[in-house]
Amino acid sequence: MLAVVLLVAVSQGPPEPERARLDSFSSGGLSFTYLSTLHQIPGGDLDGLDVAEMTLTVGGAEDAAWREVFAIGEGDLVVLFGRDQSYLVARDNLGVYEASIVERYRAAGIEVPQTRTLSVDGLPALSSLSRTMTPSGLDVQIRTTEIFAGGTVYVFVCQGAPDGRGELMAACDAILRSVTIQPRDPTLEWETLSSRSGSVRLSVPPGWQETDELGRLTELAASLPTSEGTTAARLRLDTVRLRRPVPTALYADAVADRLKRYLVGRRTLRIDGRRAEMLRFEDKDAGGVFYVFVEGRTAYAVRFDVPIGDQSFALLRPTMDAIATSLDLRSR
Repeated sequence: MLAVVLLVAVSQGPPEPERARLDSFSSGGLSFTYLSTLHQIPGGDLDGLDVAEMTLTVGGAEDAAWREVFAIGEGDLVVLFGRDQSYLVARDNLGVYEASIVERYRAAGIEVPQTRTLSVDGLPALSSLSRTMTPSGLDVQIRTTEIFAGGTVYVFVCQGAPDGRGELMAACDAILRSVTIQPRDPTLEWETLSSRSGSVRLSVPPGWQETDELGRLTELAASLPTSEGTTAARLRLDTVRLRRPVPTALYADAVADRLKRYLVGRRTLRIDGRRAEMLRFEDKDAGGVFYVFVEGRTAYAVRFDVPIGDQSFALLRPTMDAIATSLDLRSR
């Protein structure tokens, strides 16, 4: 009998470990697959995990609309969240955004990260790699990947402890390779502001605050506070009644000539189906960007007051373009 038992035990061998399988995630317009060695934590609960403060701060998790957490162990985890962006990041200003992230780390006294731009599901993305300590004193590597999908930013923060870092980062790489994001209109979730008469409308991103400090020529106004540690801006929509109709280019020439000592840039675009001109001005203390056009005997100017310097202008330019081109005069 003993021989039979031993024979059966040898023939069966030790139980095989459970093989990792692929699971799927889909929410908020984002889908991806991940290895089952990563366990999704119900409700995104971080209790019982050794989470570094930097894991939640570097990607702006405090502004997140939602959060999901996946973990291999107490210190090896992936935090995923989505948030609305108060200014747009696209391919043409991704490099400027990258520089602003480095400054944000430096200002917070955090180790300056290694950064690189990349593409995820055809969308611009930024990866930042740094190190920090968890509450238990564990030396962890933090890799933050921000994916910019119009007005939404999807952020993957991968925190790897020394023992499991290779496995965790490989799992993160697999997630990013499988990511698909549903295309969305960048201005879909923006707030629409109306003039006092209700005849002029303009859309602004989340985080911009409407103000009631309106002058005689100002139809509406809003501002972007210095949230996210980046920059601030003020917006006004002014109207000027003209003696007679003039072409937009001629009106823009007059404005540019009046302020020619401060003029640093100009280009043509279309607003509400009409030709418009963007004029950029700077002096030693302030910068201004004007989007102007003429309709009948009324001149319109969507004006932004922004910090001086090419970096601030380049960072905010896609947002200013999108706000200005959202101007709606069809109800007039």
